[in-house]
Amino acid sequence: MPDPREPARIVDGLRNHGHALTSASLLGLDPDAWSANATVLDERLRATDQMRMVGSHRAGMLMFRDEASLEAGRALVRPIFDALFCSASGGDEFGMYCVNHYEAGHTFRPHQDYFDGTVVIATVSGTRRFDIYRDEEEDDVFVEVEATCTLEPGSIMLLDGYRNRGHAAHCLHGPSVSVVADIALRPDPQ
Repeated sequence: MPDPREPARIVDGLRNHGHALTSASLLGLDPDAWSANATVLDERLRATDQMRMVGSHRAGMLMFRDEASLEAGRALVRPIFDALFCSASGGDEFGMYCVNHYEAGHTFRPHQDYFDGTVVIATVSGTRRFDIYRDEEEDDVFVEVEATCTLEPGSIMLLDGYRNRGHAAHCLHGPSVSVVADIALRPDPQ
């Protein structure tokens, strides 16, 4: 059962802080569908040439943008977009950016997304520390971490692309998989 206050809390977090953390359970997403889609995504990632070629000899996070991985990621995050943007989007399609795969110790260095809308990062497996940096006057300057949270399976981080907050990830327990998607809207608080 979704928490009816959650969309308004998310909108408030995006408006006041440039980010909001929620979860599949708070949004009332079907846990069986989430689990089934996560299994399909994991199978697709393991079947990619990219994963087979690097095997255990890799130094960092892998970013998947092949069609099979993006399609599996889309199935997993579609319910998030339906729950948060349904009435505002009028059926507009969200964009899939990538699927990220980390092992313990891997990082995604501080960066900004440069997207006018909302960026959604859904954690499928593993645990990552997620740092959000204080706003700076210049782009690509990351001085002070303003907020840190732990992303676990079912966690959903939303970033206000208009605020373009710097952020970084560090895998604590791997493998950790996240799906990154975006839409040129802010969530509908209704």
